Amino acid sequence: DIPTGAAVGTEEGDHSEQTSNQPRSICRSFRPPQATLPKCFGNAEEFPEYWAVFEILVHNSKELDTMEKILLLKESLQGKAQASIKGITLVPQNYEWIIRTLQENYCNQPINRSQVVQKLVNLKPASNFSDSCSTVFDQIQKLVNQMVSAGYDVRDTCDPMWCETILAKFPSDVVKPVLLSNHSQAEQTTGNLIGQVKKEIAAKGYVEKRLASGAFWLFGKLIFEAMEDGNLEIWKLLQWKT
Repeated sequence: DIPTGAAVGTEEGDHSEQTSNQPRSICRSFRPPQATLPKCFGNAEEFPEYWAVFEILVHNSKELDTMEKILLLKESLQGKAQASIKGITLVPQNYEWIIRTLQENYCNQPINRSQVVQKLVNLKPASNFSDSCSTVFDQIQKLVNQMVSAGYDVRDTCDPMWCETILAKFPSDVVKPVLLSNHSQAEQTTGNLIGQVKKEIAAKGYVEKRLASGAFWLFGKLIFEAMEDGNLEIWKLLQWKT
């Protein structure tokens, strides 16, 4: 029998419904980038970041066997980190021992914090120029981030040691406005202090640029006037200065 139009329509509808219910495969136009393991050189400040990546890609992987994890770990360790596990035989039963040794050496938060504080104390103060202030500020910001990573968020504290040491790294024209704006406050967090110092450094940079452009304009005016007056000696002197 020849199917009627209604029957054909029903069959087509059922077929399209089945097709729509079937899972569709997603065709990628490109392969996702392969993540690479970072290197660990035995720097305590950088170890938490290294371990976070290694833990996700290797340590917690269900697809890698223990020996493969050991080989990937060995490949990623350099310098002091590599030396810290020497003497431990690289066999599967020692994998947890190797990991524990690395964590004991580089995840000691109290020691890491004291090292960060010492770096802050030893940090060379900025000169009287905004570029130098910006460089020192970036170094301080890095130390603050390392302190937070070591388990102590100094930004939310009113630690006088941090506040006074930070202010001591900058010239008086940066420090004075910060002190004046906070003299009425009973307590000031380190994070708030850092924000104000950053603002004053930006203002200092703006003033320096404006003054420099004004001085450049005045110098050009003097050269032009010397040329108009025919004063060659002054003109040569000004040219030599430039």
